[in-house]
Amino acid sequence: MKPLLSYIGSKSRIAEKYSVLIPSSCEKYVEPFVGMGAVALAAPLEGRQIYLNDKSPGIASLFREIRDHPIELRDRILSLSANAIKFNEFRLKQGLPKQGELFHEFEGISDSMEMAVMTFYLIALSFDNARLNMKYINKPDKWADLTDYMHAEARRIPEVSKKIGKDCVIDNAGLDSKVWNYIEDPTAFYFIDPPYLSELIGNRKQLYLQKFSDEEQVEMLHMISKGQAKICIAGYRGRSMLYDKYLSAFKDPYHEWHCYLVKANSLRSASPNKKIDGKSRPVRAEFIWCNFSPEPKAMYYLNLSPKDLTRDELLKLDTYNDILNGNLR
Repeated sequence: MKPLLSYIGSKSRIAEKYSVLIPSSCEKYVEPFVGMGAVALAAPLEGRQIYLNDKSPGIASLFREIRDHPIELRDRILSLSANAIKFNEFRLKQGLPKQGELFHEFEGISDSMEMAVMTFYLIALSFDNARLNMKYINKPDKWADLTDYMHAEARRIPEVSKKIGKDCVIDNAGLDSKVWNYIEDPTAFYFIDPPYLSELIGNRKQLYLQKFSDEEQVEMLHMISKGQAKICIAGYRGRSMLYDKYLSAFKDPYHEWHCYLVKANSLRSASPNKKIDGKSRPVRAEFIWCNFSPEPKAMYYLNLSPKDLTRDELLKLDTYNDILNGNLR
């Protein structure tokens, strides 16, 4: 099933290929940073318990209403049309994040359906699907096209509801979410697509409503490093090599982490001339880190290439020895 709406940072273009990473023995599917659920909706989830979480109250409410009240949600969205006045009204209710300040999304609003409708509307009509600025805001002749797109996606809501099922567990939290309770469960599979490391966001910080600091990234790596669940993290390496440093330092005979270059995605999203903070960056290649060996079909469909750092390369990284010796927590 294709994703419901495009969304910033989504794996929508290659979600179906990512879904083949799920081991056939998996009984639980867990996504702690679900976004619009591109991979979950593409995955074979029948017969599996599903656990979804997002730090955004709007996203969590949207999935709850898709699960519990799909027809009402669909009909309320179908009653709306694209226009700048309504977009700005919803955006003000959502809240306007300010640089360097903690953002309280939909502060003071407790109605889950109201949040779900506004979230759907803002994502469907916004530039970069980031819920901040409306597409074609100064071109009213284009608003009918936006309305058609929003309505077409809204009509898919019952289909998405059937896919995730009534028993899907949906949470709205950070690293204290209950979806992390299955890290030690060998029957669980975690697909973790965390927000970008701060060094990789650059001048696009304002597009990400819910922040996830590098300190939180490190805390997450500690949580998952020796988990018994099958775990896959998708992301970009960055200059800090943060994931390599922490996961490699925690290797032992029972927790063997490996890194793979995802050629199937990296080649399509290459942008060698892109600049971040005024500095040129090389092609941004996507990687996955797994504590299990991907099945042959995943190696083929994602065109995975092993990219573990050597011991000598790791020893050259700042703080690696501190992590290895347990001095950095």
